[in-house]
Amino acid sequence: MQSLLLNSTAHRVVNELKVNDELKVREVKEETDINLETDYDEIVDEVNNLNGRQLFLAANEYGYSGEVENKGEAKIFLVEAMVLERYSFLEHRQLCNKVLVLSKNQDVLNEMKVYKPKKLKCNELHKTTKKRCKNNAIKGTKKCEKHKTNTDTESDDEKESDEKAVGSSEKNGENNEPEQVFLNHLEEHIFSKTKGERIIASLKEAMNIRVNNIHETTFSRFRGRTIIKTNMNNMIGIIHQPFNGQACPDFLIVQVKNKIARICGFESKSTKGDKSMWNSGIPLPYNNIFYIHVNTSKAKSIAIMGSSLMTRYNYDAIIDLDRINKDAVSKLEGLAFDRTYRGVTNQKFPYDYTKADEYQSKIKELFC
Repeated sequence: MQSLLLNSTAHRVVNELKVNDELKVREVKEETDINLETDYDEIVDEVNNLNGRQLFLAANEYGYSGEVENKGEAKIFLVEAMVLERYSFLEHRQLCNKVLVLSKNQDVLNEMKVYKPKKLKCNELHKTTKKRCKNNAIKGTKKCEKHKTNTDTESDDEKESDEKAVGSSEKNGENNEPEQVFLNHLEEHIFSKTKGERIIASLKEAMNIRVNNIHETTFSRFRGRTIIKTNMNNMIGIIHQPFNGQACPDFLIVQVKNKIARICGFESKSTKGDKSMWNSGIPLPYNNIFYIHVNTSKAKSIAIMGSSLMTRYNYDAIIDLDRINKDAVSKLEGLAFDRTYRGVTNQKFPYDYTKADEYQSKIKELFC
């Protein structure tokens, strides 16, 4: 068998395909009809047979910049790079492109802009001064705390009117969460809940992910993988909330071709400022996820790869801190007093919007 490593670049022809009249993606055309599943195994076998020096020389040719001691990470990187070089995941590239285009579309960002309803004032007369009260009215009433009486509540008609007003504002794009706005614009690509659950179950089985522990999320246990061998048939689409609820990421873009899955996650973050709110979550330092932060007060955004946002050293330090505090708190069990620990991740520095194009170029280089 000819070396796949030596002949991989000669095996393909790269064409530029214009998408949305703005961005370009690469279309890879195979010169021969080779079964991707079989070829994937051959690539893995060849990479496994490389010694340390050969491995890092080959990985560096594809742009690997990780630590020399980490042979496992270098192998994964090299296998994925070779698979992506030989075979087109064109639809996956186009879908990633669409997300990035949406994230920069001003009309879409305006939909995410914070809607600030006018606060109702009490406007009751003060008994002594006879002046109108200017305190904010309590929600659901037309009076402030001082002037509120037991009978001063909204009627059913007033409540229904308020609900209609709120529904109308949401329909017009006011006060919409970015996640919901992305969901609306990507609706045609979203897998059904049942199908999404089957896909996630297959991916977790392929990665041998059985249970979570308190220190890691399910997606973090993919360890940055973007190419996974599965038992699924060909498909392309997006899974919304792939790991349920508040778990990262918000969306997972998946294409399966000949039982090889190409995945990429993206998470939408939003605040009225230029720093994301993470609470107990931690940004993942990997290249299989990117974050889209939206400043909802100014309707501007920035898309940034997880590895550009969070270093591996910083990530490991936070995980270690969580583990130490959990172990310390566990020693208090059964005692008369205890102390809770709430791990909150704070972003110290605002996003640098002057680097937005640079950050997006890295995402496009990897996924578009």
